[in-house]
Amino acid sequence: MIASETGPQVIIVGAGPGGAVLGFLLAQSGVRTALIERHTDFSREFRGEVLMPGGLEPFEQMGLWRQLDDLPHVVIERIKVHTKHKQVVDLEFSESILDKYRPRWISQPDLLEMLVNEAARFPNFKLIRGATVRELIHKDDRVVGVTLASKTGAQELRGDFVVGADGRASRIRACSNVTVERDPLPMDVVWIRIPKPEQENRQFRNEARLYVGGGNILICAPTPDEKLQLAWIIAKGSFRNLRSRGFPALIDEMAMHVDDDLARHLRRCRKDGVNPFLLSTVSDHVQNWTTPGMLLIGDAAHTMSPVGGQGLNMAIRDAIVAANHLRPVFRLGSDPSEWDAAAQRVQQERTEEIRTIQRFQSYPPRILFKDVWWTRTLLWLLPYLSKGRTMEVHRGNLLSRILWGTSDVRLAETEERSLKRGSP
Repeated sequence: MIASETGPQVIIVGAGPGGAVLGFLLAQSGVRTALIERHTDFSREFRGEVLMPGGLEPFEQMGLWRQLDDLPHVVIERIKVHTKHKQVVDLEFSESILDKYRPRWISQPDLLEMLVNEAARFPNFKLIRGATVRELIHKDDRVVGVTLASKTGAQELRGDFVVGADGRASRIRACSNVTVERDPLPMDVVWIRIPKPEQENRQFRNEARLYVGGGNILICAPTPDEKLQLAWIIAKGSFRNLRSRGFPALIDEMAMHVDDDLARHLRRCRKDGVNPFLLSTVSDHVQNWTTPGMLLIGDAAHTMSPVGGQGLNMAIRDAIVAANHLRPVFRLGSDPSEWDAAAQRVQQERTEEIRTIQRFQSYPPRILFKDVWWTRTLLWLLPYLSKGRTMEVHRGNLLSRILWGTSDVRLAETEERSLKRGSP
């Protein structure tokens, strides 16, 4: 058993972006923090690594912008929307309007390693790698720790408060017996990563592409490792039939729905042996993020659909709000009722944005997957109505709700940071 030492201790389960950001912020403010990660390292492939402005801005507030900017990334300068093999809209993320917070595809393994390394600078932070949480430990109807399994055997980790940040398959959520409400989605996503075209095809360097039509949606974006990430959104349950036809046939079908230059490149990749990865899409939320001694954040509290690249951003914003409410009560008091009240305030502050974004995410697939007369008519008219025009995206646009979020999330300064800023 690992027992709690002097002072409150927060146990965070899951070293994804939400858990790692919260671990850094708690440790920075002097709270004793243990962050548990079931993998021994972050060297694995992640899908959907886009940070929107609403997820980027907090890094400057945390004082980690330089560290973030040094990580491998691709700044997305525009999104080109195509239908019927024609470009209909060029959504441009103007640097003069969005400043340095233009969307970027970032290496998530490097991002997580940076965050835990920054947290490790504080002596009150501990990262436990290669340990899987099995159960919650309860005492007097409160969560007081977790049981762990690792190569060294089973053990208990006791603490004052547990935060579940362990993603869409959250063990903490499962152990908490919370009520989950699910929103049915008609889609799954096939992820494929292929080599980026040769250097002369510079149009793929800093742009994402969205292809819609015929009941199909395909997204293409460059990644920091000189690849193209393709997300092909398909009808839920149809992947088995696609996979049985083989990878070349899958590539050929995708090529039928894109513009000529990407279609040619896809066909060149037919024999590369790239394995498609299926992501079964989920959109849900728990009724109560918190029980005595425990709080859920990120996908553990509200699994986000991949539409609009919101998963990382909502988890980071959850962590900022959680830090704002948890740091004062853990630094200044030892009353468990105050910790629980602070956790409840986190849910109260975050619920409206999460539900608004989830509703927004549900509309495009429900509309674009309908290959009926009115959607075909709309997509046929779009090239003529838009004439391939360029539109600048900024805070005043409708898309700003996806870019920046729907609420004002800002990190409250700790006493130490406030004093440092005011020092000569």
